[in-house]
Amino acid sequence: MLITRPTATALQGVYEKYRTLLAGLIAGFLALALMPPSLWNYPDYGLDVSWNIAIHNAVQNKLVFGKEFVFTYGPLGIFVTRLSIGVHEVVYILFDVFVIANFFYVFFRIITRSNLAVSSILIYLCIWYMVPDPSLMLLWVVLFLVFDYLATRNTLVLIDIVAIAVILFFIKLSAAFIPPILAVPAILYGIRTKKMTYTTAGIVAVSYAWMTVRLKE
Repeated sequence: MLITRPTATALQGVYEKYRTLLAGLIAGFLALALMPPSLWNYPDYGLDVSWNIAIHNAVQNKLVFGKEFVFTYGPLGIFVTRLSIGVHEVVYILFDVFVIANFFYVFFRIITRSNLAVSSILIYLCIWYMVPDPSLMLLWVVLFLVFDYLATRNTLVLIDIVAIAVILFFIKLSAAFIPPILAVPAILYGIRTKKMTYTTAGIVAVSYAWMTVRLKE
């Protein structure tokens, strides 16, 4: 059956009218695909299980990480291990909602600014091969949001960047080093191109430093 030009034009008009809604639905579906298979993991056998349990025992006993308990993961390393020891299930739910909301925003921005079908398929393939490590996943989000803020100058995006950077600091220090390093050239570029003021840059630096030091105590 041949589609006449008027019909094709009408269909194109409907597509353009509801394109944003369709992009939102696809972005939501792709973001939900990142949900962990279960709320928490159950201890198994092997060496990894020992340090997984150790992190949760440290959190349960309120040990000071870096002083009374020293390891490559911080107190929020529980989001990597996801055991039911010393952590209420609501904590995991709130964290998952935070991660999914961030990826929804990232996917939505990508899909609406590019070819809907192609970008959706590429995102799905990336999800398929993505390593399900919260520190790496949030690191990818930060990389996107830094450029997104310079393009949109959205204050909420900037606040989100700082929040994720702080969370990464308490999940895994090796991953936490990367956002501040990337932030320096991004801030300098933002100031040079007048997309960011010195005041904003100062607030970002002070907020990040204050929260990492304050929450560490």
